[in-house]
Amino acid sequence: KQLESLTKAKVIPFYGHSYFGDAVGIIEGNKITYFPPFPYAIIEAVDENGRIVNYGEEGYFGLIVARPEFLFITIDKKEKIVREKPTSPLNYDGFSNPRREIKRLEREIYNA
Repeated sequence: KQLESLTKAKVIPFYGHSYFGDAVGIIEGNKITYFPPFPYAIIEAVDENGRIVNYGEEGYFGLIVARPEFLFITIDKKEKIVREKPTSPLNYDGFSNPRREIKRLEREIYNA
């Protein structure tokens, strides 16, 4: 019976980031679109030159955090996202499919 009640549960996904906190997710079919805490955080998918990509295209994680005590602007070329259209009731761009490139650290050990 407990398992049956879980199958009817609503899931609200979040994407946590150390610079801006949590972005709330909206489930659409097999995709989750995340929306940052606007207007304090603006996230854009940008190309190599820092230009915003078209909706549905993948780009680097561009971030602006603007708070009274803190201003931070960066393009993280280790993380990629897909730009998504605004979804009601949130009237600003979202992002989906966040993925971070992780390189394996290798070190050589020399024997004397």
